[in-house]
Amino acid sequence: MMSIQSSEQADGYSLTRKLYKWEAMFEYLCAILASGGFMAKVSLELGVRDSITALIGTVSSLACVFSVMSGHLQRYTPIKKWLLPMALLARVCMMAMFLLPLLKIRSGLDIVLLLLVFVAQSTNAMIVPAKQNMFLAPVCAEKQTSHLAVINMVSLIAGIPLMLFGGTFLDYMEERGKMKDAFLIIALAILFFCICHMLTLIFSKETPMPKSESKSIFGDIGSLLRNGKYRFFLITSVVHNIAQGVLSPYLTTYALKDFEFSMFTYGMFNGIQMLLGFAGLLFVTRLGRRAKATTLRTLFFIAYICYDFFWLVMSKETAFAWHFPVVISGALVNVTSIGYTVCLFRTVEEKERVSALAFAAGLMGVCTFLTNLAITPFFDRMQENGVTLFGMPSYPQQILAICSVGVRLVALVLWLFELKNYKET
Repeated sequence: MMSIQSSEQADGYSLTRKLYKWEAMFEYLCAILASGGFMAKVSLELGVRDSITALIGTVSSLACVFSVMSGHLQRYTPIKKWLLPMALLARVCMMAMFLLPLLKIRSGLDIVLLLLVFVAQSTNAMIVPAKQNMFLAPVCAEKQTSHLAVINMVSLIAGIPLMLFGGTFLDYMEERGKMKDAFLIIALAILFFCICHMLTLIFSKETPMPKSESKSIFGDIGSLLRNGKYRFFLITSVVHNIAQGVLSPYLTTYALKDFEFSMFTYGMFNGIQMLLGFAGLLFVTRLGRRAKATTLRTLFFIAYICYDFFWLVMSKETAFAWHFPVVISGALVNVTSIGYTVCLFRTVEEKERVSALAFAAGLMGVCTFLTNLAITPFFDRMQENGVTLFGMPSYPQQILAICSVGVRLVALVLWLFELKNYKET
């Protein structure tokens, strides 16, 4: 009998499986440059308030609601007819973000930045579920965990030098008062990654996918919600994403502004986190089929609880030292996040995967955004009036970290109840 590996090589999709590594890598490199500390630098250059910067950061969460369109769009095959132009639009918007500081006008640029982020992220949200399903379809179920681990490893290898060099480059240009030139170079780098990303999509091959019996988006969602396992998966994920919206959007400006980290320091910590993530993913690939997705998912929740806790105990004087456990727990989050996709795939039938991924992403995004929207006025008030924790002056983020830890504990408990729904093969 032909082995799984030899049968995969003979099915005509070997190149597509290899291209997924490069496609994910170039997408990841674009995401690094268009988010986190790099986007925060654009916001600071434009004079945008911290709370608005956090809101812009969570617009990507709200944009995820457009992912529900992915299940409908997959009916129009080949999907690359609409996937390619939408992928190009998303990257062009990312590039345009870094061109805003080059404009002489300043009034209203925060709104333009918000719109660019929204268009880029909403467009990306529509294509990711269908694209991910297209690349994972030729991979047998037993190898999906290790395959995703390898893909993440390749992205991290490329991301580490980009994060470190990019941060150092911005610090260097800022010291010389040439931030506009720096932003232009970053825009050109995104353009280069965009071209490479488009080439991987062009040369990939689609697999024939079974069609959904429903003729509408709401019909797809209705069918999914009748699945008890999927409903429970959504409830657990919703609680987790509420915690995500409470704290995470405020952490970049926390590090750069309150702790006064340079972009080099910020990039260094992110680089170490990626390196540790690479080591963890290498371990997952070595385990092969024995790397249970449910185990990874359990570690994911535990790692996030630790991650939030370490932000809670940080102060300006101890920030550098406490960032090392933050980095370790953040690396574990990156490694174990692959359990999300694999577990979700096991709750639905093959023909429902795109719609399931899309609806879950949309719902999670809305929860994260609405949570952040509700938190923003309280965050502004805490910044204006000051806060105390155990009788000592504190940062608003420390108060939010307490709330986030509590909510994530609830998510962990829900997940432990949900585990009985999964039978590992």
